[in-house]
Amino acid sequence: MHVLIIYDIRDDRLRTRVSNTLKDWGLERIQYSVFIGVLASRQRKMLEGRLNELLETGGQEDSIITISICNHCLHGVVSLGSHRELNQYGPKVVLV
Repeated sequence: MHVLIIYDIRDDRLRTRVSNTLKDWGLERIQYSVFIGVLASRQRKMLEGRLNELLETGGQEDSIITISICNHCLHGVVSLGSHRELNQYGPKVVLV
């Protein structure tokens, strides 16, 4: 299953730790605080547990959102403006 992970973290050190964790799990950064990748359900749960542990060291205003995206929904992805190519994640319309 494709997973989209979005975060809003104030502390630079914690934000870097979260970013590095997502990269370590094979996810690709598509915007500064947005990552996408393919994870099995069990992997996603394990990653969410690790991210939750990291969040516990930060402020109460920090947040991480994980969203599962089915293949059908991935076909509806539209990227506007400056973007990285996401062809490996499925077809999409790109307007520039």
